[in-house]
Amino acid sequence: MQGSTWMLSVTIIYIAAMIALSWWVGKKTTNNENEFMIGGREFTPLMTAIGNSSILISGGYLPGIVMYGYMFGMGGMWFYLGWGTGALVALLFWAGFWRTTGAVTPTEWFEYRYGRGGRLAITVVILLASLAILGWQYVGSGAVIAGALGISAPMAIFLVGAVVTLYVALGGIWAATATDLIQFTWVALASFIILPIYLIFAYGWPDAGQLPANFLSLPFGTLPVVKFIVPSVLTFLLMHQSLLNQAPYWARSAGTRNLKTVQTGWIWTVAIAYTTGVIGAFTGLYVRQLVPNLEAPSLALGSMLNLVPIPLAAIIMAGIMAATMSNSDIYLVSGVNQLVRDIAQYFLKIKDSGKLLSWAKWGT
Repeated sequence: MQGSTWMLSVTIIYIAAMIALSWWVGKKTTNNENEFMIGGREFTPLMTAIGNSSILISGGYLPGIVMYGYMFGMGGMWFYLGWGTGALVALLFWAGFWRTTGAVTPTEWFEYRYGRGGRLAITVVILLASLAILGWQYVGSGAVIAGALGISAPMAIFLVGAVVTLYVALGGIWAATATDLIQFTWVALASFIILPIYLIFAYGWPDAGQLPANFLSLPFGTLPVVKFIVPSVLTFLLMHQSLLNQAPYWARSAGTRNLKTVQTGWIWTVAIAYTTGVIGAFTGLYVRQLVPNLEAPSLALGSMLNLVPIPLAAIIMAGIMAATMSNSDIYLVSGVNQLVRDIAQYFLKIKDSGKLLSWAKWGT
């Protein structure tokens, strides 16, 4: 079976399975607006950590860590370590606050500090930002899927949007969390366990003699450290610090059972980021050793997939596509949370739970 056939088959099976799972999860867990928005505050540390970390295996981040490993050796791990350090700062300073406030959305805190006008202003800003970010997620996801399946970009974007919108409408944040658990496990096993083990057995350990000088040096490889350029250790740290303050992470923390759950979940989040960062950069070393003259570093992961058995390559690629779709879901959920909590409940004074759940589903 050819690689494209493998990828198409796996992708179709995945989409059908995720829609069925979301329908089942929605029937079992999502009976009111609170369960739709924050899961009834029943998320465990594992759910929190996997949900937080899903961005690391999306169609932008996974190819990125391999690319930076190809460019800077082990220093490329700072692409993920920067994100993990941002998660560590969130853990130490405000992830717990997101839970202990009892607020569903960031705008509720703004009302406490700045009044009703402040809440309205921030609601408008976050809703517009959510639309822009979600659109970017759909376009990025569509680009990955279009390239992998050989379909047009508009068709791929429509596919992503339709699938993500459907399964979020069916189950809200519970559906997003259930699908995240599956796709993260899938990609983590294929890309961060099976792939490196295969490379070690097939090609041995990376040979420093066939790599640029200092590629194997820890912790920075050849990556610039304190420079205001992209990429560098400093810019990775600053960039991801901003990312870890967005509304989706508030929703993840707000949906946990208690403060201890938040703390444990975010500790695991940091550990996942650091571990996968090291492994991802390590994978990039093999591409640099085996295919040293790529036309562009961004082709590193694709070139790597040409070096492994077709079934493994297809599973990794289909997993990335699935993960990229799932990465869009929490942004959609957080935007809907603003719509329901701040527009329907707060400004329109709708109190009926059934009507609010309808707002959530149709708002999606």
